[in-house]
Amino acid sequence: MGFGDNDSLSVFVVADAHFGSTHRDQPTNEQIRDAMRHIYGRFPDLDMVWDAGDAHHNTDLDVARGEWLAYLAGEVHQKPLYYTAGNHELDNFNSPFDPEERASQLGSLTARPYYSLDIKNIHLIALPELIDVNYLSVEELAWLDLDLQLNQDKTVIIISHNALTGTTKTNANQIAYRRLANSDAILERMEKYKNIRAWIHGHNHTYEVVKQDDTLFVSAGRIGGFNGDRKTDLKLKADNLGGIYFEVTQNKLMLRAYNASKQAFMDELGHPSLSATLEFDTGLEPTSPASLSYGYGLARDGQRIPVYNHHLGATQRELFISGASGAIFSDNPQFTSYSQDTKRSKTLNAIAISPKESYEWLEPSVRLLPKAADKKKISVSLATKPAGKWAYYRAAPNHTYTATLKLNAAEGGQKVRFYAKLFDSDGNLVTTLPPEAQDLTKASQTLSYQFQVPELADYPSIYTDASSDRQLQLAVEAVFTKMAQPVTLEQFSLQMGDAETTAQPAIVVNDMRYEAEETLTADQSVHFDLSADIPQRSVFEAQANGNGLLTFLVRETDVQWQIRNAMATQQDDALMIGPMRRQFGAYQDIIVTPLNQQTQPYLNKLSGIDQAKVIYGRNKIDIELLDVDGETGELTIVADQKPRQVSGSNDWIFKDGQIDIVAAQNDRVVIDF
Repeated sequence: MGFGDNDSLSVFVVADAHFGSTHRDQPTNEQIRDAMRHIYGRFPDLDMVWDAGDAHHNTDLDVARGEWLAYLAGEVHQKPLYYTAGNHELDNFNSPFDPEERASQLGSLTARPYYSLDIKNIHLIALPELIDVNYLSVEELAWLDLDLQLNQDKTVIIISHNALTGTTKTNANQIAYRRLANSDAILERMEKYKNIRAWIHGHNHTYEVVKQDDTLFVSAGRIGGFNGDRKTDLKLKADNLGGIYFEVTQNKLMLRAYNASKQAFMDELGHPSLSATLEFDTGLEPTSPASLSYGYGLARDGQRIPVYNHHLGATQRELFISGASGAIFSDNPQFTSYSQDTKRSKTLNAIAISPKESYEWLEPSVRLLPKAADKKKISVSLATKPAGKWAYYRAAPNHTYTATLKLNAAEGGQKVRFYAKLFDSDGNLVTTLPPEAQDLTKASQTLSYQFQVPELADYPSIYTDASSDRQLQLAVEAVFTKMAQPVTLEQFSLQMGDAETTAQPAIVVNDMRYEAEETLTADQSVHFDLSADIPQRSVFEAQANGNGLLTFLVRETDVQWQIRNAMATQQDDALMIGPMRRQFGAYQDIIVTPLNQQTQPYLNKLSGIDQAKVIYGRNKIDIELLDVDGETGELTIVADQKPRQVSGSNDWIFKDGQIDIVAAQNDRVVIDF
């Protein structure tokens, strides 16, 4: 009850709901809901549903997020639902909030938007594109490397949002917007880790299944949004809402596209290319406990990271710390990664140069072009200004940072002025650090701009109040003037120390310190056991000498429950559920789903209830309502039999395998079976 067939792992992947879109192809909310209901009913043995991104359509209004929760995620209420955020959620840095934090709230993500799961010993990785619409940041790649090092004995399936170069073919001429700009970073890891057997993505709104080098590359179609297949060889009409069903058995990975609108697999509708099977020893272990892994890549010395608990029941909790090979933590330092589609010029990833017509890309360096008017200036920013205002690059007070600029000034005579600004994650300018001007001499040179973030003891942030989520981040800018001669930029980067390795890395978790005495590189890690008692919210602090960088991963094993939309913790035998992490629109449901086979009734949903205490006893469930939003709230219990008695409420009904119970603040509801 509440989980999949024990002989296999079965997952359904949807993508691109685009709630809030006004495109002519956008289905109604009710059509998306009906498609999800059909999928949910058609595949009763699913182990989970996964959304591969673009849940909403670049709107600052939370109503669209609430619609995703109600019409899509809310329909998947007895199965775990996991989420890889898309570009419309993560690349909206012009909005008045940190979009990555908002996406984590929406998807009930524990720490950063990247994470992984072990289900029946199959390893699933959520790997969204951060800092830029089509780019995997160095932060998440560092974390991915640690995750892959720790899971070399498992079959790995990665669920992202963008396609990889040379795999699925739709929009093949769009260099990077529809494909990863740094696809090589993943393809190189696939070559190293042969246990990566599938890359599943959204974004294209097309159905594609490509078998290549014993790996499947899959575009997951559309559950909303525009109809990308109208102009492909499939020429599908608008009745093509659906996704990808995949199943892992002991000796194969089988994958088939499914059309929920027509209630049939695509191969049954005359599209045999939309299914594929890989035969190999998968390592499936149906009784293997579920586990969750999360963390942070290239965390800086002194940096604090809030971590939210959305899972219960873990019996083991481990911490892994790896070092960094090199000192740079900013993205695209040597200008190697860029975007371009068929209509636009090249645009650098994670770096902004303005005005746009003032430079040319030399593959990989950048040439800043002379300007006729001596008063004009050229600005080069780390990161792009909207991203720098809201999220990049996280920094800790009372620490020193260095911007390094390697360039060739030809005959010289130009001038560069460095600026650094510190923002908080609410978009407020905290302080402008002292700028520095330097004259350029002839030929090649390396310039350094070193600055210190002040202590900020009186500024409200996670560094002065552990209960705050307010982060701090740096944005650095180099402004060039007197541009009579061109300037070729070879590197622009941010770092802390000059060392190439990490020395004495440590993580402090809620005042408990875990330190490695040795020096570590990126391919070396140390292991610690953590307490299995997990609070609703924790604060992790990174500490490191040497290059000042470390990557950490926390693995929680034998997790029993996923708690969506609310935080949770366990106190002895009691499950403490709530409060809501964030309410989007009018949506107020907390969903509790099992991550293993359940043979007993369980609490599945709390509607209009912000906090509850749940105790499972012999043939009974004891629920105390601690915070109800209105006069009453509703509990939903999954059960295959009518209860013998429900005390604490006179308003309840048993129908279709569930008990719906109405209760009020401070009521104690006991369901006996």
